[in-house]
Amino acid sequence: MKVLFAVDDSKFSDLAIETVGSRPWPVDTEFRILSVLELSRSEFDGSDTAVIGKLKADVESKAKVLETLHPSAKIEVKVLQGRAKDAILSHAEEWGSDLIVVGSHGRRGLQKFLLGSVAESILVQSPCAVEIVRIKGA
Repeated sequence: MKVLFAVDDSKFSDLAIETVGSRPWPVDTEFRILSVLELSRSEFDGSDTAVIGKLKADVESKAKVLETLHPSAKIEVKVLQGRAKDAILSHAEEWGSDLIVVGSHGRRGLQKFLLGSVAESILVQSPCAVEIVRIKGA
């Protein structure tokens, strides 16, 4: 089984890693933790490797959580650039994901309209099963 965690640097992604990662998984399960640097971010000018380095460090810290839960599992990290939903969906299809796990920020109304919903887009367009993890009351 191939489980793709699509994460950002939020508490919602942390919860998704902890909640879904703490379940028992078959011995041959492969985990991949993916984060996407949106190209529209103003602090990224194409040459600023510090931003990518910070993002990769965050993804690697999430991988350490999974490693403690599943010490013998194959765990990889990946950082891509582009539109989050497009990069996640494309990577899930290329890698052959069986499950995509995302944390939901729980945005509603105008905020959701203005910002979009990566989780919702993934749910609707995914080539495989999707699990969206929410913080209770968010």
